[in-house]
Amino acid sequence: MNRDDLRYKIPKPWLIITFLSIIILSLPFFFARGVGIVDDTNFLIIAKWMKYGFKPYNDLAELKPPGIYYVLYLINIFFGEAWWVSRVFIFLIDILFAVLIIFFLKRIYNSTFAWLGGINLYTSLILFGGYRIHTEILCALLGMLGLFLISNKKDLHFKDSLLFGIIIGISSIFKQPGIFYLIAYILFLIFKKIPKKEKLLNGSFIILGFSIIWIIIIFLLYKYSLLKNFIRYVIVMPFIFPGDPKYLHGLKLLLRTPVILILITLIPLMIKREKINYNFLGFEFLLFLVIIFFYIPILKRPTPHYYICLLFALVILSVKVWLKLLDYYISRINLKPFFIYLLLILPSLHLIAGIVYGSIFFIKEKRLQYDCLIAHRLGEIINTYTSEKDPILCFSPSYVSSRLYYLIERRPLLPYFSITPMERESKYKFEELLNIIKEASVPVVIIEDEIDKDDFTVVPKIKFLQALSDKYRKINFCFDKDYSRKKKIEIYILKTLNPKINTPFKSNIFPDPCLNRIYYKCNN
Repeated sequence: MNRDDLRYKIPKPWLIITFLSIIILSLPFFFARGVGIVDDTNFLIIAKWMKYGFKPYNDLAELKPPGIYYVLYLINIFFGEAWWVSRVFIFLIDILFAVLIIFFLKRIYNSTFAWLGGINLYTSLILFGGYRIHTEILCALLGMLGLFLISNKKDLHFKDSLLFGIIIGISSIFKQPGIFYLIAYILFLIFKKIPKKEKLLNGSFIILGFSIIWIIIIFLLYKYSLLKNFIRYVIVMPFIFPGDPKYLHGLKLLLRTPVILILITLIPLMIKREKINYNFLGFEFLLFLVIIFFYIPILKRPTPHYYICLLFALVILSVKVWLKLLDYYISRINLKPFFIYLLLILPSLHLIAGIVYGSIFFIKEKRLQYDCLIAHRLGEIINTYTSEKDPILCFSPSYVSSRLYYLIERRPLLPYFSITPMERESKYKFEELLNIIKEASVPVVIIEDEIDKDDFTVVPKIKFLQALSDKYRKINFCFDKDYSRKKKIEIYILKTLNPKINTPFKSNIFPDPCLNRIYYKCNN
């Protein structure tokens, strides 16, 4: 599709207003859904404790490369730890992602194509979990930036290849599969009609740029004694972690993109064996390779946020197919601009409806208010029985509860607080928690569990309760059965522990909560 290869024109302001309206509709996803959601809870906890000298991988472990921890660490340093800081950050990143794709698509295609691309990318991104901090978002943003920059070059120079390799190297610092952008482009380069010598040199400079970044990272990890555990948690564990391939679920996730309706519309033409002049560009072949490579992690574990890395490629190809379909139909029917506009956004309507539904749901749930209350009530109780340096054990059916550690702003008791144990080591890990309880190694134990069912695995919950009853006593907590996520929180303290002079709990996550209307019940 060339820049002028459209048989219809519609007023651009209509698409701009649609895009801005979707951004406004999505606000509750960022600012009304509550706090303490995996995975962003894990990243925020590590970033917080890095300020106090703790080291990622050694003191607090996660399975991601170091980029996200240090970005959030810098955000915490400059803007504080309030709940809304990371939300504003990811909100702006999502908008930047959509604006960049609009900017680049205008240069390759046309304005209509560009705005449709931005609309569909932003709506799909939100529905795939882009409203919370996922490493895939930053990885994909940088990957897209690198691919667009190098693809826009008519004459490829070695400095462009070097820069591309550096950008993809930085992309992979946020998520390991970022290297697929590099692999996809090198394969694209092999098929490109340029001299073999030029292919070899450009490919070498790409790998050089990528290697420079990782040589620096490895050197810094070694210098600060992080390399051994980095290899263990970031390289080894993701490969041996058991997959959960649910192929049907992976395909169902495509409902969060414009692809499904486009394919349905394409079926009548396929039945009639009608031909559509698609004009497949080389750049689109590169996008197709990106989709293929990034679908590999989804085959192992079809988690929604895994789609984010390939989302921009999928959206661009989908929009092109849709515009070509409209070209076929509209060329046979004389429609007014308004009806053409409705047809243009038709594949986006179910995505927009999903955002509206989700926004209403988050507003009705009042999760942010509940989390504010829970954080302050838990903090008051813990401060009544412990000092700030006393260890606290928080756990849930999935082994440990990073959410609770985040809310009460205490350092996780175990380094691997956020890593769900693999099946072969689950029993050992849960037995470790039991030993902590039996030995009364901590003054306070907090359990978060489902209200309607016993969701504990490997070790029955009754075994935990029996161990607790020997040396701990349960204390009343007003949110033990009244919580929007259908979970209950139980608090146990050592029987020998007496209340001390209550130290007021000061929350960095919810600073001055009662000054804000959203927390109007905090003092009730």
